[in-house]
Amino acid sequence: MSTYYRPERPLPLQSVKELCPFIQVQVPEDCDDGVEQRFYDGTNYLWFAQNDKGEVIDLFRYGGNDPDRILSALKKIFGVRIWSEYDKAYNLFAHNGTPVYSLQFEEEAA
Repeated sequence: MSTYYRPERPLPLQSVKELCPFIQVQVPEDCDDGVEQRFYDGTNYLWFAQNDKGEVIDLFRYGGNDPDRILSALKKIFGVRIWSEYDKAYNLFAHNGTPVYSLQFEEEAA
């Protein structure tokens, strides 16, 4: 299972590194799978996407990872709300550089 999250405004990655010392920032050369950027709190991972300015614009939880500690720290330190894909406001905060695409299927009238 996965859950997508989006902050109400982009979070500067450099500031996350400086202000959240318990969160390790792993980028492809640091990741054991060599693929994706992610935050790591010593137990759980929370993947992220950034825009061309080096700001975090989307967050992703995969599998059994518990993102609460990381999300709580980001909310508190940056004073932002972070919306999950299940919140109505989630799509309102989509950055134009987001790698997340939403699909909607509608039934055709018979």
